Amino acid sequence: MIRPPRLRAGDVVRVIAPSGPVPREGFTAGAAALGSRYQLRHDDSLFAREGFLAGPDERRIAELQAALADPEVRGVVMARGGYGLTRILPFIDPQLFSARPI
Repeated sequence: MIRPPRLRAGDVVRVIAPSGPVPREGFTAGAAALGSRYQLRHDDSLFAREGFLAGPDERRIAELQAALADPEVRGVVMARGGYGLTRILPFIDPQLFSARPI
């Protein structure tokens, strides 16, 4: 099993929504807790809605791949999981996971 390095205070953590949209009020509470220890980064697309998903598959794929490939990012938090993620997972480059587990 490949284990990523532990997160440390001040590390950059990217929050994405690869499945359903995130309610802004729910995000605010969680972001306050995580933001007290880590540097949180997210885009407003986190709150986007297209039907029951947080935007089109293509954008959610691109955001997940960008988060995994960003050398400054030490951890990725998926604000919501579910069916939307299973739809895009086959299109994610597996090398992004094995090259630099985060």
